[in-house]
Amino acid sequence: MASFQYKIKAGETLYGISKRYDVAIEEICRLNRIKDANLIFKGQVLQIPSRQASGSRIASQLAGGRSKGPGEVIYGFQGAFPSPQELATRMAGFHRWAIFTMEHPVTELAQHRQYGAMPLAFGQPVYQHEQAFPALSYGRNGAATGALIHAAWPYYYRFLASYDPALSQIMAGQPLVPKSPAGGPSSFKAASSRAEMTFRHTRPGGNVLKVGTDRISTGKNLGRIIQGSSTRGTGQVVRIDPRVVKQGGGTFFSAREVLADLKKFEQATVRELDEASRGGRGQNHLDRLRKRLSAVNQSRTHVRSYGEGHGVNSIPAKSISPIKSLKAELYASRATQGLRFTGGVLVVYGAYESVDRIASAPAAQRPRVATQEAGAWAGGFAGAWAVGQVFAAGGAALGVATGPGAVVTGIIGGVVGGILGGIGGAMGADWVYARINDQ
Repeated sequence: MASFQYKIKAGETLYGISKRYDVAIEEICRLNRIKDANLIFKGQVLQIPSRQASGSRIASQLAGGRSKGPGEVIYGFQGAFPSPQELATRMAGFHRWAIFTMEHPVTELAQHRQYGAMPLAFGQPVYQHEQAFPALSYGRNGAATGALIHAAWPYYYRFLASYDPALSQIMAGQPLVPKSPAGGPSSFKAASSRAEMTFRHTRPGGNVLKVGTDRISTGKNLGRIIQGSSTRGTGQVVRIDPRVVKQGGGTFFSAREVLADLKKFEQATVRELDEASRGGRGQNHLDRLRKRLSAVNQSRTHVRSYGEGHGVNSIPAKSISPIKSLKAELYASRATQGLRFTGGVLVVYGAYESVDRIASAPAAQRPRVATQEAGAWAGGFAGAWAVGQVFAAGGAALGVATGPGAVVTGIIGGVVGGILGGIGGAMGADWVYARINDQ
């Protein structure tokens, strides 16, 4: 009878060892010439007999037949291990499979990895390695997708200037408006383009008071704003939600849009300088255009540093909320950014795992595995987006329409939806595949 060695640990008994390996105490005693089953000691090496019945059952499983679905697992193999080629032949037709061994060290299974086998210790739960139906992997990928989609910090900030309404007035419904020579939002000289107005507002030295702009400056980089603006204006900082501005019919340009405007204005100035050079314009005119290009570069640096965004004409009061603690707000925004980065990393890793699972699956089952993976990703993305929206809407109905609470609500919904969508999408895709192929 085949056997394997086992080293007794502190506190173990022959009864426990026999139950673990489904072998009678009498057989262990006979094989090891033990007269008293109670007289064993820590560190003693025993020979544990293999169960022929179990080996026959497992061998018959390995010998043939097709799996019933992705949940089937081959739980073990006893006796001498076959060659990788022989093992692959025996396993033909099975979806995903793992090899457990009672007699061989885990390292001896490494040669079988290229044929889809996963080296596991005997009795180790297969779900930890996501071999049969990797629900944990699908759920994790869905959760990561939810974090990637919803762990975004959409808010901009503004230290109230001396000409801005007081915070109490804003909370009472008074909007923020641009600073202009006449004190109103419309008293400014019109620009030839949106890009020119953007440059006018961001140019070094601040707004040109003689012409004014239709913009209200805000910044996304709260840490930089605190560092550079805490001594300006009233010292009161407010949070601005661009989504609420747009939902109310207003206009808000993100930092990315502001940078795009500066790029357009720079290109227009380069063309103007080229035409002026070819047209023989005076040196003063050419120098003025070159200074403008230099100013555009300075503006771009400033916008990137602060993450500057612009409200146009006005920023409605309902999109503005006070901040109780700048430090807590800063930590919350950075934690959210970190969560989103983590989600992105896990999505990339999950994609790598998906490709690996498809590539390592038996050729006959590769289309089915690919279908599962596609279903998991599609379901994860759809679930993360949809449930995140539902949670966000529910939070808004309960009075959490903006601020950190709204972000947290969306993230929770996205993660929950991603998990359910990832697992459900894989199961649904597999069900459809099985029906189409009559499996």
